Amino acid sequence: MDLMKNKRSKFRGKYNSLAPCGRGLEIQKINFPSPTTSIEWERVPGGRVREGRGGKKAAFTLAEVLITLGVIGVVAALTIPSLVTNYQKRQVEIKLKKFYSTINQVVRASMVDNDSPEGWLSDSVGKNYSYNEEVKFLQTYMLPYMKYNGYKRCYTTVSDGVCVYLFDGGIMWFTIDINGCDIAYLLDNDWENRDNKKQRKYFVFQFNKIAGAGNKNLNSVNFVEPYTMSWNGTREQLLDGIGNSCKQQGAFCTKLIQTNSWKIPKDYPW
Repeated sequence: MDLMKNKRSKFRGKYNSLAPCGRGLEIQKINFPSPTTSIEWERVPGGRVREGRGGKKAAFTLAEVLITLGVIGVVAALTIPSLVTNYQKRQVEIKLKKFYSTINQVVRASMVDNDSPEGWLSDSVGKNYSYNEEVKFLQTYMLPYMKYNGYKRCYTTVSDGVCVYLFDGGIMWFTIDINGCDIAYLLDNDWENRDNKKQRKYFVFQFNKIAGAGNKNLNSVNFVEPYTMSWNGTREQLLDGIGNSCKQQGAFCTKLIQTNSWKIPKDYPW
């Protein structure tokens, strides 16, 4: 018995001499959990990890969860409408610029076979075309050079014209009056509701148009341009002048966007 005590004393003395600062070697007992026991670990000073106190999992209180959800809801309510609006504006910009490019490619392609558009209306200057005459004009100078799904007669409050249904899901409305050709691009195919939020989806162009006295509009003979009939050359009239301005009848909205590098300006009547 005394022999065993001496051996234990020697063992303790041996390892006590190796411990720093005179402290004895600490031996920790590790209890391994059963397979059905869940463990939650927490970090403590020194970089070690230990099991949660009492074997309980740390969690958020109901009040904390509700507050967090409330904050997320407020942030979403403030940001999501703005994100949706910006996305919608971007889609309008893309489609409008693409139509402008595509319709002018049609004119240039037709010029190869039919010479300058300046002569396309030479026999009927100052005349309001009938629907059948407008269809004949399109069949001669434009439709053979563009992709479309069909066309039909469409009416506006001032005149009738031809609705050409495009591959992008929109409509090109076309008419010829005493001043030349008017073209409108509708982003969807709902012609009857075109005036509903028209500044978002209904955009007017001109082609082979004759400038009236005092107008600053382009004499767009050889190309299609945004509608500028009776425009005095100022941005103020494009935005909020009497008559055709963007905020009034909406005819100048296309030109307003074009002058802003085909980007919808911040003061646009969206």
